[in-house]
Amino acid sequence: MTTTHRDPTTHREPTTSRAPAQGVPDARRVPAARPQRGRRRARDWWVHVLLAVGGVFIGFPFVWVVLTALRTEQDINAGGLLPHQFTVENFVSVWRQLPLLRYYANSLLVAGGILIGQLVTSIPAGYALARMKFRGSRGVFWIVLLCILVPTQVSAIPVYLMLSSAGLLNTLGGLILPFLGSAFGVYLFRQFFLQLPESVIEAARLDGAGTARIIWHMVLPMSRPAVISFSVFSVSAHWNDFFWPFFTLRGDSVATVPFGIAMFASNESGTQYGLQMAAALFAIAPLIVFFLFFQRRFITGIALQTER
Repeated sequence: MTTTHRDPTTHREPTTSRAPAQGVPDARRVPAARPQRGRRRARDWWVHVLLAVGGVFIGFPFVWVVLTALRTEQDINAGGLLPHQFTVENFVSVWRQLPLLRYYANSLLVAGGILIGQLVTSIPAGYALARMKFRGSRGVFWIVLLCILVPTQVSAIPVYLMLSSAGLLNTLGGLILPFLGSAFGVYLFRQFFLQLPESVIEAARLDGAGTARIIWHMVLPMSRPAVISFSVFSVSAHWNDFFWPFFTLRGDSVATVPFGIAMFASNESGTQYGLQMAAALFAIAPLIVFFLFFQRRFITGIALQTER
C-alpha cells in the first residue's frame, strides 16, 4: 500500500475574491475619492463667497438708510459714510409730524383683510384643483398660471372704473376688494396639496366627512407651513404697495404707510434725507418684526416647497 505525498511548496488552496465589508471603503477607491472631495470643497467655498458678496450688496442699502437716519442734515451734506455724531432727532421729528399710528392701523386693516380674503379663496380653489377631478380642471389650472403673469397695472384702469361707479374710491374697501383673490396663492396651495397623503383624505371620506370638513379639520392643519409662507409674501407685498393706494386715494384719511410717507417726502421733508430715511425705517419696522416672529416657519415652508 502506497501513500501519496503532496508537495507543500506546490499545493495552493483555491482563492476566492471577497468584496469589501459594508461600510469599509475599498483601498483602491480612496485615491479617486479624494480629488472629488477636494473639488466639492472648492465648489462650496466659491458658493459661500458668492453668497457673502450678494449679502453685502443686498444689506448695504439698508445699512446706508440706518446711518443716514441717524445723522444731522449738516453731517449728511458734508458727505462721508460714517456719521460724526449720532442723533435720533429725525425719528422724533417724523413721529411728531406724521400720524403714523393711523397709517399703521390702515395698513394693518388693508394687509390683514387682503390676507384673510386670499386664504378663504385660495385654499378651497387649490384643493379643488389638486384633489377633485372635474372637466376642464387642467384648463383652469393653466388660466391660473396665466393670471400670475399678468401685472396689476394691466387691469388697473378697468378696476378703477368699477370702483368709481360703486363709490369705493378713497376707501379701505377700494384698497382691499381688488386683491381678495390670488392666482399665486391658488398655485402655491395646489402644489402643496398634491403632496399630502391620499390615504388620509380617503379615510376621512370613508368616515363620512364632507369636503368642507376635510379642508378645515385635516388639510388646513397639515398645510400650516404653506399658509405661513404665503402669509409672509402677501403681507409684505400689500404692506409695501404704493401703486394702488396712489391710484385710488385722494387724501390721507385712509392712507397706508407707503402712501403717507411718500406724501411726507414730497410735500414736507423736501430734500431732508435724514427725515426721509427715518420715515422709511418706520415703514419697514413692522415687517421686520413680522418676519422675525415667523422666520422659522417661513423657512420651513420654503424648504418644503423646494424639496417638492
